[in-house]
Amino acid sequence: MKTKLTWLIPVLLATQGWTHTAWSQTSYQSLDSISSEAQSFLTAAAQERTDGAVEVSINPLDRRLRLTECQQPLTLAMAPGARLRGATSVRVSCESDTPWSLYVTGNISVYGYALVTRRTLARGETLSSGDVQLVEKDLTNLYYGYFNRAEEVLGQQATRALPAGQVLTPNTIKPALLIRRGDQVTLMAEIGGIEVSMMGEALNDGIQGQRLRVRALNSKRVVEGQVVSANVVKVTL
Repeated sequence: MKTKLTWLIPVLLATQGWTHTAWSQTSYQSLDSISSEAQSFLTAAAQERTDGAVEVSINPLDRRLRLTECQQPLTLAMAPGARLRGATSVRVSCESDTPWSLYVTGNISVYGYALVTRRTLARGETLSSGDVQLVEKDLTNLYYGYFNRAEEVLGQQATRALPAGQVLTPNTIKPALLIRRGDQVTLMAEIGGIEVSMMGEALNDGIQGQRLRVRALNSKRVVEGQVVSANVVKVTL
């Protein structure tokens, strides 16, 4: 019995030593490399979608993570439903012999120039060149858009009261009504190279370029034309 034990002890020690050596030789993926790849990916993707400056911060990964070192370049893709501004998430994967994947979260801030109001505007007030100015702003939460060219907003109306410094977005302004239902309008038409005009009554509201139904006052005939300016409609006869 003593001889058997003497023989087994070196074997057990050798086995344990081999196991420990194999375990210690396992290489793990650097968590910093994962975060760096995620940051570079998100920065490039966000910059493609904006003319402004982009800042990307990555939330720290759990330092207890043990992921086998990937033997090929990591694969990155936006997480389903993730946005390229504000809180976001990217899927980082390894597709080597020992595959793994995880989601890395972070935040994307976007800065650029946007039009803001110079003064307080009342609801329905029409914007002129003196009412707006271009200012550098944090655009991160302007998911539905903004304006950076004055010609995009001039002549439009405020949809609600707007304080000074308000960033103009598509839901804060709307095209100004040039014609209201019941207004008397001038119908302009070209017949045989000759331009003629007649008076009519607008049957619906109209903005610049919109199709509008008009009843001619003399013939009571209803025609359709395009709003070209305040109380002027061009028809094709």
